[in-house]
Amino acid sequence: MSKAPLVRKTYSGRKGLYGHRICPYSTQDITERIPLAERTDHTDTGGRMDLVSGPSGVGTAFQCNSDLCSFYLGAAVTELNQSVLALTISGGAYIYTENLVPIYICLGRRFQEY
Repeated sequence: MSKAPLVRKTYSGRKGLYGHRICPYSTQDITERIPLAERTDHTDTGGRMDLVSGPSGVGTAFQCNSDLCSFYLGAAVTELNQSVLALTISGGAYIYTENLVPIYICLGRRFQEY
């Protein structure tokens, strides 16, 4: 599965202008990664995920801050896998290996995607 596409429209934030992504658990998403029955209308955010600091070693991530998100409410059942690169050094060469890590649904947790 691929990440949510980056939307070209920009919003101003603390670090200047940045693009945003649409939450896959919102009805505004067009990628169909989540079944329509599990999506909710994110009227409070328009489905937009905001740029936030990601986990250590990742840099930035996009986070859905909607209180109406089925992921946040724990009502969603479809989990997404996230592509994470692991770096190893072999014979003086850098080798990146892609690992798919599930994004577990947990009540009260905001959906984040890097």
